[in-house]
Amino acid sequence: MNKKVVLVLGIIITLCLVVGGKYYMKIKNTEQRELEVKKEIALFIVQNYQEIKEIEFGEFSQIKETGSWHVVTTINSNSVVQFDLNTLEKKDDFHLAYNENDFHLEKRAKKNISIDLSNVNVNYGGEYGNR
Repeated sequence: MNKKVVLVLGIIITLCLVVGGKYYMKIKNTEQRELEVKKEIALFIVQNYQEIKEIEFGEFSQIKETGSWHVVTTINSNSVVQFDLNTLEKKDDFHLAYNENDFHLEKRAKKNISIDLSNVNVNYGGEYGNR
């Protein structure tokens, strides 16, 4: 009887560790994809809009019914933009929405792909903070 109890407890503990480990890895993978998408969005902003000094990201949220993702950014402390994505898998497939009263950026005449984030203070939010 004692050996059976130990065996059953061992199986239960093993199952808990496997399920818990898979759940933990899923969360970590999602957080990593969120950061990659935020970096892609930050790059899009500086390449498409003039005089970007600061970008601050909120946390991603997901609408369970549709599976779509949303993140709000504040740019230069005076422009609020929401980025909507169908999935986190395609980092460059997003749409932006903003209220014209809360948007004070000038679009570049031509996208400048040579611009990077080196002169921009970007706060990715959460545990990532400023980078």
